[in-house]
Amino acid sequence: MVELLDNGARLLAYPRLSREVICIRLYFLGGSRMETSFENGVSHFCEHLMLKSVKGKTILKHHEEIDSIGGQINAYSAREYICFYGKSAVCHMNQLVRIMMDVLLNNEFSESLIQNEQNIIQEEISYSMSDYESYLMEEILNHSIIQSGLEKPVLGTIESLKHMDMKLLTSFKKNFFISNRMIIAVAGGFDDKDLNDLKVEFSKIPSGEYYLNNRQSLFIPCTKILPRDSNQNSFMILFNTYLGDDKDRSNIEFVGTALGSGYSSRLNRVLREEKSLCYSAYSFMIEYSDIGFLGISISYSHEKEMQVLLSLKDIITSLSQYGLTESEKVKISKQIRANEIMENDSLEDFLEQKAISYIWNKNSNNREMYDTTDLSLLQKTAYSILNFQCCSFGVIGTVQNAGFYDKLFRN
Repeated sequence: MVELLDNGARLLAYPRLSREVICIRLYFLGGSRMETSFENGVSHFCEHLMLKSVKGKTILKHHEEIDSIGGQINAYSAREYICFYGKSAVCHMNQLVRIMMDVLLNNEFSESLIQNEQNIIQEEISYSMSDYESYLMEEILNHSIIQSGLEKPVLGTIESLKHMDMKLLTSFKKNFFISNRMIIAVAGGFDDKDLNDLKVEFSKIPSGEYYLNNRQSLFIPCTKILPRDSNQNSFMILFNTYLGDDKDRSNIEFVGTALGSGYSSRLNRVLREEKSLCYSAYSFMIEYSDIGFLGISISYSHEKEMQVLLSLKDIITSLSQYGLTESEKVKISKQIRANEIMENDSLEDFLEQKAISYIWNKNSNNREMYDTTDLSLLQKTAYSILNFQCCSFGVIGTVQNAGFYDKLFRN
């Protein structure tokens, strides 16, 4: 059910009457994609502050109130939205909603809180650079996407962090956290009365004027080399994917699953089990509203780098040229459907999937497509996507120069 509230907020409601819990997720459209370079990171900074600045309550008192109902409340920032989420027993729904409303409307920033949060986020940025795989992905994305704003990091930068002052943050909070930007997603054991109570409360969030960044993302292949004093290297490759419709997405998911999702995937079977070349090899998908990527991440000892990368190239080239086997197709269809069932068993995962699919206007249930796809179409998908001339890759650790990797993969 999708309903437009009087204040312009959109409500997605998924009753699960057999469940005794309720999950609520509030999405505000925007994120780092909407930020200028000067204010980059302001969405993430403001999200942090709002969880810690409820009027008349210390942080400890606020946390005790959440704990007293056995609830959970938190938030995260992304490139295209900010999400506040909460969970509690259904019998405590009204208290949960009231606490979430306090976070959104009844907060007050202070200079001391801002200064403290600057120090915390500076540490967060520094820590993110020590997580090799996450940092490598950010660097590749930041240099592969241009024009749309998606290239800006969610956390901001050490330089932009210096610009986070009271004027900027209060102005952002006032203009960003408005009902027109908000999508409310709720799932659990609520009844009609509970849902009506929830609508009454969230209708109190004021509306305002806003715009969304509609600049189309452009992809530019890049090679990112990040030298580090380490015995272990991490290599990552991102293939640009056009996720134009749901059929494209399901076929790309098939190809990605064949590559590196599960113990029987080609990456795990060949690189890890047969050749013992690495301890981690997997595929993943990254999606935004107007661009997407099929990614591969591998971690290995730098002494084995040439063996690892040549084997990786052979695996990708074989899948691109010959596609999946019939047995792979049958197995992956079952695997994807089973994964979907398990994800739907978690209210949080189910709700996240439904909400993001709605935000990006994409189908969150592709079961029929999994059954009707054919090998020839999957081979065409693999051939069109797994193109070394239209991808970005990077490596962090004890590395060669960029020309070495370009010659290995692009020539």
